[in-house]
Amino acid sequence: MEDMQIGWMQILIAAILNQVIGFFWYSKWAFGPKWMKLEGIKEDKKGMGSKIGVSFINSLVIAFFLAFFVARLEIGMIFDGLLFGFFVWLGFVATTQFSSVIWSKKPLQSFLIDTGYRLVSLMIMGGIIAA
Repeated sequence: MEDMQIGWMQILIAAILNQVIGFFWYSKWAFGPKWMKLEGIKEDKKGMGSKIGVSFINSLVIAFFLAFFVARLEIGMIFDGLLFGFFVWLGFVATTQFSSVIWSKKPLQSFLIDTGYRLVSLMIMGGIIAA
């Protein structure tokens, strides 16, 4: 395993794609208006730059750890990376996010929008990193 390398370019590309997917997913062209209504969020452009910056750092951390595990598990094909992203989503993300539906009474539709975004993004990130 010493020869396993983490692809820094794939990490950067995966993080950027995560941001692009999120931008579209929560935009007025997709689920943004419905999600904002369900969450009780009013459109406020203040502080968007810093929020996007912190979100990008978050995306880099996610991409790094996906790459870390992809390298350690020796996943080297796009389909296997997509599948790995799905399993990470199912085993950790969807189950963790669902507790907010159970305990915080978060609307199921809001959960579906949020976890759907994470599913798509983790699968694409896994595929890119494994390629």
